[in-house]
Amino acid sequence: MCTQARLLSLFRRSTVAGALCAAILTLAWPCPAQAAPGSSFTVAPASGQASATSGYFILSLTPGQSSTQRVLVRNDTSKPIVVDLAPIDAGTTPVGGVSYQLAGQPLTKTGSWLALSSGRVSLAPGAVRQVDVTVTVPGDAQPGDYVAGISAMIPVKKAAASSSASNKASVQVNLQTRRVIAVQVGVPGAVVPRLTITGVKAVSTPSGMDLAIDIASPGAKFTSGSGTITVASTKMARNFPLGLFVPGTSIAYPIANWQTAPKAGAYPTSVVIHYGDQGALTAVWNGDVTVASSSLDTLKNKYVPPAGTVAAKTPWLMYGLIGALIIIVLIMGFALLRRRPEAKS
Repeated sequence: MCTQARLLSLFRRSTVAGALCAAILTLAWPCPAQAAPGSSFTVAPASGQASATSGYFILSLTPGQSSTQRVLVRNDTSKPIVVDLAPIDAGTTPVGGVSYQLAGQPLTKTGSWLALSSGRVSLAPGAVRQVDVTVTVPGDAQPGDYVAGISAMIPVKKAAASSSASNKASVQVNLQTRRVIAVQVGVPGAVVPRLTITGVKAVSTPSGMDLAIDIASPGAKFTSGSGTITVASTKMARNFPLGLFVPGTSIAYPIANWQTAPKAGAYPTSVVIHYGDQGALTAVWNGDVTVASSSLDTLKNKYVPPAGTVAAKTPWLMYGLIGALIIIVLIMGFALLRRRPEAKS
């Protein structure tokens, strides 16, 4: 199992990000009460709570037990603002680390354990408001690690539709900041971390063929680790880090740039992940990665040097030729400049 210090370090490094069709959403890991430069509001656990010493809540609760914590929201601007707060579920990012769903999405995990005393606060310039969050563990909860979040954001006003005389389309992008306070709950009991590798897929992209390792955590304990993927026939052996993995979630870990010019067929592949305390536990997968002919259609609109050609093996040759041509042009230019005074005399 990961030590508590290791978990705290992984939580601090975790990042969360998301996007909306008509708005860009910037997510920030919860931090102490100091506001970031240029921020419009601060949300943080109220000081003095033993569960919030790391800038987020860390609770130990038994099944059926509840605990109420305090969150402070502060207006850092010279204008009145409104801040929306909501409990949200947490998951694992594609490379490990905690991610959070958007506010308003259905709560199907630990987010459903949270209840807020207020979902919206109005703040005068410089004002501070306290919001209570009550965490209630279901009576049938199993021992293990659980995590959710409290989302805080200023709602964006919808822009009214407009038309122009030229009938040209217009796009408006609103930048929105969201802050998240994590709520980590530990239900006491004997548990161990567990990771499983369920397969590896070939993923066609405009720049070539990537791989995606399907990893799941059917265990009930936070964990992290590192792995190696090997595809012997393409001479690829690549190490990859695996950040904090949230129990009960699954990801498709991306391995970029596997092949630039792949061929259809089956590629024997091996994946080994060491995880847990000092990598004491191991997850292993051996099987074939299948590249279907239909999956190569994405690459047809992009020039790809055929496999085995000089350009495919040594892309720096092209750069070298370009550099040589530039040097030749420069030498010729200097030679012409030196001849001009002689011609005039």
